Amino acid sequence: MELPRKADNSIRFLSFYLNLFVIVPWYSFTHNSFYKPWLCKTYGCCLILIKMVGAGFSFYEDLNSDGFMAKLLLTQRVIHNFTQVMMFAIMVSTIIKSLKDFDKWKLLFKSCQYIHDKLQTGKKLSLENLQSDFFIKQILFGVFTMYSFYGWYICFGFQLWHSVFMSDRTPLYYEFLLVYFLKFVVGIIRNGYRSLNATLVGVKINITEDLVRKVSQNYRLLGKTIELFNTMFGNQLIMMIFHSGLHTINSLNFCIICMKFQNLSPFLHHVIIGSLCLVVLVWYNFVTIVVLMDSTVEEARKFQDLCFQTEANFKINSEGLKIAAKLSKDSKQFFKEFSAGGFFVIDKSVIISLLGNVASYMVVTTQFNMNDM
Repeated sequence: MELPRKADNSIRFLSFYLNLFVIVPWYSFTHNSFYKPWLCKTYGCCLILIKMVGAGFSFYEDLNSDGFMAKLLLTQRVIHNFTQVMMFAIMVSTIIKSLKDFDKWKLLFKSCQYIHDKLQTGKKLSLENLQSDFFIKQILFGVFTMYSFYGWYICFGFQLWHSVFMSDRTPLYYEFLLVYFLKFVVGIIRNGYRSLNATLVGVKINITEDLVRKVSQNYRLLGKTIELFNTMFGNQLIMMIFHSGLHTINSLNFCIICMKFQNLSPFLHHVIIGSLCLVVLVWYNFVTIVVLMDSTVEEARKFQDLCFQTEANFKINSEGLKIAAKLSKDSKQFFKEFSAGGFFVIDKSVIISLLGNVASYMVVTTQFNMNDM
């Protein structure tokens, strides 16, 4: 299948920005090849080293501090450390993923490029729309995190450089960018399914072997792209789901414990609100990617239903029925779902399950807190 040599500007723009953080490998869409891989690996290793040094200093400071962090209850310190480790793991695994498996990355880029250029119907995602959406989300992230910085600064005198290099804000931004990239890829796949559905709705009984062959090839490509997506990002999805619940428990538990220190600072409410703002960011990431994956699979199921409806329009033993039956068979054979590393399917039920787990653990941590207090 011949792929266009020149990528759409929207893909090029997003790839260029993510290259700065090594979310994706350095890839030239003009030549369909990677450029300066050794420089990319060196740069990625430097980013990991910088964050490791910052995390080490942060951990050392927490152990030897006699300030606010030292006064936290045991439950909060344990949950806080687990949250830090999980966010650090997401950041490091994301960088490492972009420094290897170049064949898979190239296949993913080429598949997304083909789907975006050939299968989308209606108005494509333009560079202007992508930039507007991207910068609006960057501004919202900046406002929420800066308010969190402000709360810690006026209450405990934490400096900005401390929050950037030694706190969890940098890994949180990495997760934010990673989810944006994943949503971009899943959105392209969903639009591909929508294009196929529109094709089937338009043909009705005017179906030919050439059309079935083309539609089946494209449907198979979409399914293989989902399989590739699951293989490449399954581990990150597991860690992000786990982190969403862990971060929520960490922040809510922290807000409850802050009641014990309500006389410590008159500005403590800013710290609490800032922590809740970060919870909103984490859940925004989690809910939007899960809902998008679920809606993409629903489009694939709609394709199956349309295949069976098309098959029902033909008379028994007719040539059109045989062609439509072949399409229905392919729709079942190449139907794929998003999964977290093959452990479980990702759909809307994951959101409810995570909320239930968060509520259960909050009850347990609250009981521990009352005993410690």
